[in-house]
Amino acid sequence: MWQLFTMLAPKKVNEVRIIEQAPIDEKVPLLGISRLDRDHIEIIRLLSKITDHLTKDQYIDFCVHILTYVESHFIEEEEFMDKIYYPGTRIHKLEHMSLANVVKVFLKPYSNGYEQKLEIVKECKQIFKFHVEQHDIPLAKYYNEHKELLHG
Repeated sequence: MWQLFTMLAPKKVNEVRIIEQAPIDEKVPLLGISRLDRDHIEIIRLLSKITDHLTKDQYIDFCVHILTYVESHFIEEEEFMDKIYYPGTRIHKLEHMSLANVVKVFLKPYSNGYEQKLEIVKECKQIFKFHVEQHDIPLAKYYNEHKELLHG
């Protein structure tokens, strides 16, 4: 599944340099699971740093950086679901695959992606927030209801 990110990423990734820090302009619901909350906040923070001030090369590098972070998050979240025997794991993993396909749009700065980067970022934030609300909140609810049994 994660070969998608490797195939889309440029062969050479330069160090990402941010011209200015952008504030978090969207909030995602907190789950009460620190490692997942940390990643969700970081993904929105990273998306918020894409501004008109980025050059095309910086935008490409930043896309690769964000996608690498998201890939790592998905892997960690899927391992967590497996560990706690979450009954919705299969559907949640399919949702991650679907999100990965949507993210392909995000990595198309080679054509029209760069010119439309702010619209793309807005769409990515909305899709990500929807994913958290529809898929991660039920995961957190299951974990919180069963954590004593799981850690017991």
